[in-house]
Amino acid sequence: MVDNQFDHGSVVPTNADGTLDLRHWSPRVFFDDQERKMDRVVAKHDARMGLIFEVYLRADGIDDVLRTSLQENKSEEFEFGSSRQRYAFLTVSRQSSSASKSTKMTCVLIRQPLQVEFSEPTCTLSGNILNINPSILFGGVELETRSAKLMLRPSEGAADAYRSATQLNEGVVIAGVFEVRPTSANYNLEDIRSDISKVWRFLRFVTGADVGLGPWLGRTDDGKLSAIQPDAGRHDHLQTTDNWASFHSAECLPKVFDKYQAACEDAETEDALKRAIDFYRASTSARNSAGIETGIVLSQSALELLCDFILQKNAGWTSELTSQARGFHNRLGASSKFIGYKGDVLEYAKSVRKAYKQKKLLNDFHILTNARNTISHAKPDVVLTGPQLLGIWNASMFLVELHLFFLIGYRDKMRDRRMVSGWFGETIPVPLVPTDTSKAI
Repeated sequence: MVDNQFDHGSVVPTNADGTLDLRHWSPRVFFDDQERKMDRVVAKHDARMGLIFEVYLRADGIDDVLRTSLQENKSEEFEFGSSRQRYAFLTVSRQSSSASKSTKMTCVLIRQPLQVEFSEPTCTLSGNILNINPSILFGGVELETRSAKLMLRPSEGAADAYRSATQLNEGVVIAGVFEVRPTSANYNLEDIRSDISKVWRFLRFVTGADVGLGPWLGRTDDGKLSAIQPDAGRHDHLQTTDNWASFHSAECLPKVFDKYQAACEDAETEDALKRAIDFYRASTSARNSAGIETGIVLSQSALELLCDFILQKNAGWTSELTSQARGFHNRLGASSKFIGYKGDVLEYAKSVRKAYKQKKLLNDFHILTNARNTISHAKPDVVLTGPQLLGIWNASMFLVELHLFFLIGYRDKMRDRRMVSGWFGETIPVPLVPTDTSKAI
């Protein structure tokens, strides 16, 4: 249903009826690479489809070629802004009116969010952060890329809004704001996309979910509109799962981000980080929707990816040696030893050990991987309780976090997500100690 309101973007210029102000957009519409005459274009917010456009084509702009194009669903594109970049769209409905001698087409962009540049360079950029725990941003978090500094902070009244949204199970809340200050000359839309994408992916690891970064506006040094993203972009339903970053992030996030960026300069490591963090986010999402069993399976998918990557790239294992280490628990134990983890991974889930006592498994890593297999099998030989499943999931995700920290070289503070009692905000040093890397067996 169309609500006509850009509720998550008071920063976005709108008309009195709540539709998007397109005065600076200079829209043009093309069918099979031929421009068509329009009376007007209206942009609205749709609760289901996001940003939609209503295009009113003039009767004298419709010929037999266009009628054929509309019937056969051939290529349809918009052009916006000074860059004249084209954006493909799909027509979801079409109405012709003999009275107005025009055809109304309701269109949705194939790829969202829409980002348009009107002029360059951008000197300041500001926008909203959706569905992030505002306590993570308390005091402000400054992240720096090669081309800009980004300041993230809670929005006004964010703590109360977030608390209310979680209690009422609302899907979206504006919990923070961000501002971008370029540090390089000629900061343009390509730079904006790159920096916001880096931060968005990084926040996926920080929160275990996809937060919304947007809507945002860029302005020139004299205050003119230079670039815009009129909606929030991709984001998950509001989630409240706590992880390594809860309640202490402002002091450590800049360090983690710097090391994350540095690690991503190696293409293989960047790919491994991205894919592992994708599983990390999917595990959190599944734990809150499909169920904790699915979350366990996905968390160990992340672990398997990270273990094999670290053993081969960092520990020097060959593909043949990796395949000879039969059973994932052997590779998990080897990689955990290699990265310097010497702790008790089931320290806060001792009842899990009791559940597997009769099976006489080798160690805690064997218990974790066996639990995943138990979930996957049609006839499990061990029935686990809810608290035991939670303990297994937290232990698996804890190991994912440690392997990710090893890859980026971060060794400072973290919250131990396995703790279910004591002071909730208590932090620990990342429990990775230097080890003899030649003995990762």
